[in-house]
Amino acid sequence: RTESEGMKAYLEIMGVPKNLMLTEEQSLDTLGNYYFAWDLVDRVCSGSKSKSVGVVTDEFHIDRGMWAARKVLGPEYKVYPLPTPKEGDWKRSVIERLIVNAWRFDLRGVESGDRNGFADYFTNAHPMHVPNAPLSAYKAGIALMKRLG
Repeated sequence: RTESEGMKAYLEIMGVPKNLMLTEEQSLDTLGNYYFAWDLVDRVCSGSKSKSVGVVTDEFHIDRGMWAARKVLGPEYKVYPLPTPKEGDWKRSVIERLIVNAWRFDLRGVESGDRNGFADYFTNAHPMHVPNAPLSAYKAGIALMKRLG
């Protein structure tokens, strides 16, 4: 089952009604979650004076999720952390920091909320979405993560 199906099951257990849940099924990583859900988020928040998004993920992913949400959605949205408890280890913590720093490097020319910049990244450079993507910090980080296990 997909990550979004797992998250829907978790939210249902936590008492969130199904009719309040929207999912996207295209993403292959956290950055993609926000990029591919962008239009859904815009639709839900349209007409609202205060555009707010909650990032629900475990404690080790929360920094990555918050960074990705703020970078993709831009300053127009307030982003709130909603971490779930989960134990982790030093290796997982290092991997989380590696991913965010790789994104920071690769996206250094893309402003927060820049739809065209993100479209270009996902069309031409994102190693999980572009076959034979050019070398990037994120691509190198993925290779390193695989070696670390």
